[in-house]
Amino acid sequence: MAQTVADIKKRTQPFGAGAVALAKKTVVEMFAICAQAMLVHKLGV
Repeated sequence: MAQTVADIKKRTQPFGAGAVALAKKTVVEMFAICAQAMLVHKLGV
């Protein structure tokens, strides 16, 4: 049983890291878009 759990972890770990990186990238992009929108709104462009 322990072997199976370790095997599953090994297989899912790269995917998990990729998902985390993707989530971080998405959050950063969303934040950048929001910041741009707020800046434009403040300047009244």
